Amino acid sequence: MECSPLDGGAVSGSASRHRSPGDQLGAPDHDPAVAGLTRWIEARAHAARHAQRWWYLSCGRELDGCAYAYACVRVGGQIVAVRQVVGFEDGTWHRYAYDEIVVDPRGGLTDQPFVEADVDGVGDHVRPITPESFARTWALAEGSANPT
Repeated sequence: MECSPLDGGAVSGSASRHRSPGDQLGAPDHDPAVAGLTRWIEARAHAARHAQRWWYLSCGRELDGCAYAYACVRVGGQIVAVRQVVGFEDGTWHRYAYDEIVVDPRGGLTDQPFVEADVDGVGDHVRPITPESFARTWALAEGSANPT
C-alpha cells in the first residue's frame, strides 16, 4: 500500500468523491455559509499541497462511541485535519476530506485543531499512528461510501 504526503496518506490512485460546498450544504453557491465553507476548504487545500510535515492521529471509542483517524497539517499555526475517517457504532465507516466530502448527514471533517500534546502522544485521547496505518483505515472507508 503506497502512502504519500501529497494525498494525506490516502492510498494513491483513490477516486475522488469531490462535491462542491453548495452541494454538501444543500445551499446555493451565493449563500454565506457556502462562501465560508469554500474559504475553509481552500485554506486546507493550500496547506495540504504545501505541507512540510504531516501528522497522523487516531482516537478510540471512549469519547462518543466512534473511532477516528486523522491526517493533519499545519494551517495558520494550528494542526488541523485535512482527512478523517470515522468508524460508527453500527459498523459503517465514513471518510471526510478537504478535497472530497467535508460534511454529510452523519458528520463532517472536524474543525477543531489538535494540540501539541496530541501529536506528541501525551494527550488524553488522541495518539499518533503511522502513515501506513492511516492509509489502511482510509482504504477501509473507501468501500463504505458516504451517503450523497
